[in-house]
Formats: sequence, structure tokens, C-alpha cells
Amino acid sequence: MVKIKLAVVGFPYNHPTGIRNIKAIVKLSKLKNIFIDLVTVTEWKGYKVRNIKQFENKNLKIHLLTPKFFSRVSIQFRYYMKGLYKKLAQINPDIIYVINEPLAINTFLATIYSKKLKKKIMCFVWDNVFIRKILPIRIYEKFTHKNMAKIIAGSKDAIDLIAKKGYPRKNTAIIPLTGVDTSFFKPSNTNLCNELNIKKEKTCLFIGRLEEEKGIQYILDAKAILDKKGKKYIFLFIGDGKIYNILNDIAKIDKNVKIKKWVEYNDLSKAYNSGKVFLYPSVPQKFWEEQFGYSMLEAKACGIPVIASDMSGPREIIKDKEDGFIIPSKNAKELAEKVEYLMENKKIYNEFSKKSIKNAKRFDNKIIAQKLYKELLSLHGKKK
Repeated sequence: MVKIKLAVVGFPYNHPTGIRNIKAIVKLSKLKNIFIDLVTVTEWKGYKVRNIKQFENKNLKIHLLTPKFFSRVSIQFRYYMKGLYKKLAQINPDIIYVINEPLAINTFLATIYSKKLKKKIMCFVWDNVFIRKILPIRIYEKFTHKNMAKIIAGSKDAIDLIAKKGYPRKNTAIIPLTGVDTSFFKPSNTNLCNELNIKKEKTCLFIGRLEEEKGIQYILDAKAILDKKGKKYIFLFIGDGKIYNILNDIAKIDKNVKIKKWVEYNDLSKAYNSGKVFLYPSVPQKFWEEQFGYSMLEAKACGIPVIASDMSGPREIIKDKEDGFIIPSKNAKELAEKVEYLMENKKIYNEFSKKSIKNAKRFDNKIIAQKLYKELLSLHGKKK
């Protein structure tokens, strides 16, 4: 019987999205004959999951290392974990799985450590936009590529980018970092509607970072178009960011705009179940394109159809015209049309809602864990 000892190394577990990310690892640890040591940071930008050790079990141990930053800009690439080599030597895994892009300093160091310890190493990538890096970074990114036994990517576009940089496709797989907990995110009558004085059947919902690239302005423009037609829907924004204060000021003078700061993870299902349609009209930037979008997936699991921009992440999650709509970015007119279509066509809406729930199950954490386990088995059986 094959036994796999896996070391998972990365910051996203003691992070604002840490509970979401750790759930797939917990599911993985419950499969047969796999033993996981999760090495993560003591905190991330001042945040840490309350009692992260609660997720430990007989096959999953959690180790906390102090993050050291070279910069306060793009810190996910410019940090390392203090004492990582010593910890990996102590764990003595069969495979090291780094949750960081190949060009991240922590990935580069873990790759060096894997060579010293004579261990197989793989990493996870989200990056889906080609950016020409300066020569030193290209050199050490090439070094990590050369030594990676496998690369797991969150989307097809991420795979295409890795291949463009010369990494062989045969050593890649498309598996999101984590999935969705469909036992938690599901349709429910428990919501925030009474608290916010709104009606679910009239509410368009956005949950995420309140930043320009998330297309907030296009949601407001779509609302203006619908207002002119006499379609007085509620637009609820849940999140925080640079646009929070602007939205808060709008909400003071427009009763159909509601805003609420981030809710705790345990209240997220209630938040999703407060809306009828979920909006995610992200706008591509010079160095960024929507990589996945877990809030879209969680909304779908709650039976909320999603309208999102045509980008890498939404294309992975939404089945266009079946459980939601994929529309051109920066197109408030089409966003408004799709909102009205779903709001005013009960039969179509119900079909989309049912298919949203069904299709979200493709990304259930149990399925994500099984896919990753299959890749680990394959790698474990190969010679170093």
C-alpha cells in the first residue's frame, strides 16, 4: 500500500481566506494513506485565523513559521518563511507542495531546499497574465521551473502561460487551490435581509474587494440604466477597499444601494442567500486578470446565478447561458440587460438557479482533494 508524506508550504492558510483554503487540505488528509504537514505563516499582514490548530487531525499537522518580507509591495512574491529548511528536514516528506508562484522568493528557496534534501517538489500557480520580468527574476524562475516535478494551476489560462514560459504541459494539471464547501454554502432562508431591510427577490449582490478592478463602477452604471427604465432593484455590496467610502456616501442618499463591511466566514452563507443575482464584472488590468473568483463559486452553490466578465476565472466557473452569463468587461448596458432578464423571467431564473447548485458541486472540496491525491500518487511513483 502506497503511503504519501506531503509537506504543504504556503501563506494562504493563515490569511483572510485561510479557512476557505484549508478545507481542501483537510479533505485531502482524510483520504487513505496520506499524511500532511502544513507549513504556513504565523500571521499575514497582521491577520491570523483564530485557532488554526483546530483543523489538525491524526493525518494533518500544522506548523507556523514567521514570515520575513523583502518589501511591502507584492508581498506574496517577496517573502520567505524563517526556518523553512530546518522544518522541512524535520518533517522529511516524500513530496513538497509549495503554494506560491515559481517566481516567488519562498518558492525559489523551497526549491533549493528540496534539492538539498533530495525531495520531489511541485508548486501551485494562479498567474494568467504574461509580464516580462527583469533578468535576475527570469533566471531564478527558470531554475524553479527546471526543478519542479509538477505544476498545479488554477485555470487553463495559467497552464497556457506556464507552457509559454517553457514548462512542459505533460507535467501540469488544472486543479483550483481549494474548492467550495457545499455542505455550508447552500440555499437557505437564513440571510441578512431583515438586518439590512431588503427583499431577497429584488437584490443584486456583490461580495468581494471593493476596488476599481472588480468593476464596481459598472455595477453602478448598470443600476443607473435600470433606474431609468423604472426597474428599482436593490444593489448590495459586501466587502472593503478603496471604494467603500464612495459607496457608503451613495448609500446615504440612495435607499436602493446598501453596503456592509466584510462578514466573518461563518456568516458568508447568510450573505450570499441575501441576494437573487450575483454580479462580478471584473475589469482586466495591465498586470492582472481575474484568476478564479471564489465568491462566484460560493454564490452558485447557494443557488444564485452569476453575471461576470469574460476572463480566465469566470470561464472556469460559469457555464454561459446555462447557470449564469459571461459578458464583455466594461459593458454596463449588457450587465443591466442580463440583470433584468434574470430578475423578470421566473422560469429561466429557476432553471439557472438549479443548474448553479448542480454545477458548483464540480468544485466540491472532496472532488478537489481527490484530483490532487491522484496527481500526488502519480508523482510519488516516479523516480526522482
